[in-house]
Amino acid sequence: LFRSLWLGLGTPKSLRCGLTRGRDVAVLDYTVMDYLFAQCRSDFISRERGAELSLETQEEFLALAVLDMMRMTKESRKSLQETLDSVSYKACIPESFRKQIQQHNIVTRHRSEE
Repeated sequence: LFRSLWLGLGTPKSLRCGLTRGRDVAVLDYTVMDYLFAQCRSDFISRERGAELSLETQEEFLALAVLDMMRMTKESRKSLQETLDSVSYKACIPESFRKQIQQHNIVTRHRSEE
């Protein structure tokens, strides 16, 4: 079962252009890409980080959370508002970053939540 899921038998293929014109070469199919994305997302959210994050890194994490919520909206075929009502951006960022946000004063936290 794992092998057939990994190889993605019978699924559409993601293609890239080959070196010669007109040749398409299979890179990774959708099933593999979905698996790799889910693994990277899980690793990102469960990461532990002891040091304070820079403002630039915080902004990148929040941007990733927004993109993840947009992905959830598209995959669930819900409206964006339905997703926002049911999923917090905090579920899309590492716990250490959530704790860091909670330690900020109310003005900074409000800015981060918008």
